[in-house]
Amino acid sequence: MHKKLFRSVKTILTASLVVIFCTFGISSATAATAVWSLPGAVLAQGGFGGVYIPHVVFDSSGNATALWASNDGSTVHIQSATRPAGGSWSAPETVFSVPNSDGGVFGSISTGVSSSGNIEAVWTAFVNGYANQLVYSSSKPFGGSWSTPVALNYAISPASNAVISVDANGNATAVWLVTNATLGGRGQVQSSSKPANGSWSLSVPLSDVMTSSAMAPIRIVTDSSGTSTAVWAQYNMLATTTEAVVVSKSVNGSWGLLVGTPTVLDTDPSGIFAPALAVSSNGKVTALWSTGSVSTVRAADLPLGGSWSSPVTVATLAFNAFDTVTSVDPAGNVAAVWRTYTNNNGGGTVLQAVTRPVGGAWTAAVDVSSPNPNGINDPQIVSDALGNVTALWSTSNLIGEGIVLTATMPAGGSWGTVTDLTQTPSHTPVPVSTSIAVAPSGNLLAAFSITDAQSIAYVIVVDAVVPTPAPTPTPTPTPSSAGAGSTPSASATPTQTTSVSAASSTPLAYTGFSVNAPLIFFGVFALTAGAGLVVFVLIRNRILRKKQID
Repeated sequence: MHKKLFRSVKTILTASLVVIFCTFGISSATAATAVWSLPGAVLAQGGFGGVYIPHVVFDSSGNATALWASNDGSTVHIQSATRPAGGSWSAPETVFSVPNSDGGVFGSISTGVSSSGNIEAVWTAFVNGYANQLVYSSSKPFGGSWSTPVALNYAISPASNAVISVDANGNATAVWLVTNATLGGRGQVQSSSKPANGSWSLSVPLSDVMTSSAMAPIRIVTDSSGTSTAVWAQYNMLATTTEAVVVSKSVNGSWGLLVGTPTVLDTDPSGIFAPALAVSSNGKVTALWSTGSVSTVRAADLPLGGSWSSPVTVATLAFNAFDTVTSVDPAGNVAAVWRTYTNNNGGGTVLQAVTRPVGGAWTAAVDVSSPNPNGINDPQIVSDALGNVTALWSTSNLIGEGIVLTATMPAGGSWGTVTDLTQTPSHTPVPVSTSIAVAPSGNLLAAFSITDAQSIAYVIVVDAVVPTPAPTPTPTPTPSSAGAGSTPSASATPTQTTSVSAASSTPLAYTGFSVNAPLIFFGVFALTAGAGLVVFVLIRNRILRKKQID
């Protein structure tokens, strides 16, 4: 019997593998999570009218640019600061000024960046004694200063909701909404284009104000070929319905042969809300919007050089979705967030999200935030090169102070814990303006404006570092030096293990058992090597003495 036991044990101990790896639903790299540097830094401050509508952007080299509006009591300014990659913020530079008695800046700031780092910015401002609302633009070459702002539209009708898109070569296209007072306040989308190192064209209408009334917001993206696409919702007075419409133009072309003939993606007599656009690196454009009749979020795609697909329903909600924003990573994975109500009294608002992997289907909508009776404002979203998605939004706490919140969904994972970036809440119960940008490295930069108890307003910037995920070690099976039928050496064989760095591993557990412990010992150890990876290491000592078993 002892001889049979020896042969059985010897066969087991001379098995060829000594290291067994098991993974539990993880990818080949550890998921990266943003680490926010709190509290943030004060970029600008001011009393009276304060500082507001901050906007941040990165260029392809990781250099950051911030813009914001400020009011010093006598003059309203657009100001800017820059920060080279790895450096510090510069002193503010004034881009635009208008006396308080003459006008002011409102709405938001929009930017586009070329591959060489040249920035184009647009915003809207009251001028001429508040009689006119104009769209202004300024540009800043890489390493240079902002140009003298120029107006893009005529002073006949007030403009608002200006946004801009810039292609890799620096060709810029801006779109905005004008309100026609003589036609009962009907909205019309207008546009102007600027070639790289050129001048802005005369503005042209994109919608027909005689048959439709366009509504904000308007979104615009530019694909890898230089073709720009704009989306908006409009009420069609002839068909008595609301439409989600899109129109495109090539880099050196026009928006179309006929004004007012955009492509209609969807119709709904109860309303179309919150259209949004995203474009992937392969030129595929994705549009999302919300419908009013059944409270759905819908989507359609425009492949590069192709035609728009039929709309699909992304989510069916209890109430309408608003403020939809989208992002896409370089691989083509699309993400979107929106705010919606949790009851018909509007007493609870929640931020929800969906994603669509490249070549896949839309996921079910999930809550990013908890329901908030004080509402959710100004949601933003970005995706980095690794597929991590980060959302930013503002809301109010239980005592009515404005706060800024963020959450991240690692690539292939779920939305994480909500983080408060505000630290010192805003004491004004008004929405807090937010902006977020992602660098080529994946690091994040958020900006927001707050006002303290002394009525001092601040623009705060907060950085987040996204750790580079370490690749999962690839196991190499180590065969035993002795076959099943060979005779083991009388000396101890060195223990065989797989190396896991101390920085990325922590012992989780140990389980051991032995058969005649002085003679034969083996144990199983478990280590973590990144999130979710468990490495089981079988350690053995092959000092076998047949005579002792006998």
